Amino acid sequence: ESVLVHDTLTHISNAKAVLSALMMQTVDFITNRGTSGALVVTSLEGITTSFNNGGAVTITATSPLTFAVNTTSAGDLIAAAGESAAPGDDLTVNAGVTVRSTAGNVQLTAGDNVLINGTVLSDTGNTTLVSGNDLTNNGTIQATAGNVILVVDNDFPAAPNMGVGTLINNGAL
Repeated sequence: ESVLVHDTLTHISNAKAVLSALMMQTVDFITNRGTSGALVVTSLEGITTSFNNGGAVTITATSPLTFAVNTTSAGDLIAAAGESAAPGDDLTVNAGVTVRSTAGNVQLTAGDNVLINGTVLSDTGNTTLVSGNDLTNNGTIQATAGNVILVVDNDFPAAPNMGVGTLINNGAL
């Protein structure tokens, strides 16, 4: 099922289990809490990028979250794949895809694994990646004017500092 989000929407709650298209033109908050299945930011009807020219954007999922198209926010860009008892609460940036903030921070969090195959970039703030298990970088993680902060903590956020995850860096930091 395809969903197009545009214009002046400010909050979307209980998105479909599989959100096959998401355009963030002035969207401030997106969540699929209360549903299950993957949340995918992807193209729709020839529109191949997702952007917000306004303030911050927050995207939350109770299960896997995947960026399949370039996604840009003029403010903070915060995205999270929440933690559950089951495995698979992963956040993925696909190859060839850039997740970027032009005037704020980027924070990507996963209850289980963070997998970066593309680029995660903040032009003016920090780029923070938080992984409950493993963090794998096969792409580029960058903060042009800020810091790159990587947190690899087994069982974060349920039981922080209770174990050790793995940072696998095959890309550029």
